[in-house]
Amino acid sequence: MMDMPKFLRRPLPKGKTLMQVVRENNKEAKEAKRVIVMPKIRSNPVKAQRSKAVRLGKRDEGGKVTHPTTEAVKAATAGLTNGKRRKALYKIAKENGIGPEKWDHLNVGQVAMNLTNTLRGRYYKMETIIVKGKEIA
Repeated sequence: MMDMPKFLRRPLPKGKTLMQVVRENNKEAKEAKRVIVMPKIRSNPVKAQRSKAVRLGKRDEGGKVTHPTTEAVKAATAGLTNGKRRKALYKIAKENGIGPEKWDHLNVGQVAMNLTNTLRGRYYKMETIIVKGKEIA
């Protein structure tokens, strides 16, 4: 194992050994009750289905799993065509604080794809997703 470079070394306090310093730091951390809290994240339903199939020893559970945000956007824009669908997608984007102007040069299908991808990313980061006034959980 290589030695630590001199510029990274910190001198020990006078009259203390390395183990004494380590013990003091551990004691301070315990007294302060420092706890590391991991951020809460949502799981991916597609990966959950795959892992369940692996646990059960099956190749495929069958049936395609779609993401809740994708299902909500599809339901909100069902039956709409071209201009009306684009307006509905832009409205959903603005509800969620997304500037849809960057997608003006794309066709409607690409706008829908970009919107659902952006919403999916926010969903995994535990952000609130709203589609037509309803929160997606």
